[in-house]
Amino acid sequence: MVYFTIIHSIITLSLVGYVYYLTQQHQQLNNFIGTELRTVDNDLKTLKRSLNSHQNKTEAEIKDLDKLLNYNSSIIDTNFKKIVKDLPITIRKVIGNIEFARPLDSK
Repeated sequence: MVYFTIIHSIITLSLVGYVYYLTQQHQQLNNFIGTELRTVDNDLKTLKRSLNSHQNKTEAEIKDLDKLLNYNSSIIDTNFKKIVKDLPITIRKVIGNIEFARPLDSK
């Protein structure tokens, strides 16, 4: 009976030691995971700030390009209207030169 008590005490102490060891390992794992999660959270916040900054810059560039496009479009439109307005005069000049030109075929 004494042997059973001694064996029981040894096994109990071993199990208590093993549970303590597992608890320490679990605590270390929790600390490691907590550190990694904080790092990932900080990195995601930094990425979000960078993305917002990039979006703001892109929107400003798009607005500038839109203004430039509208300006160039209005200049092209004005030039086109001027050309269309002067087109009949240009056609008359060309046709007048063709009508009074001497034929090259007849000699």
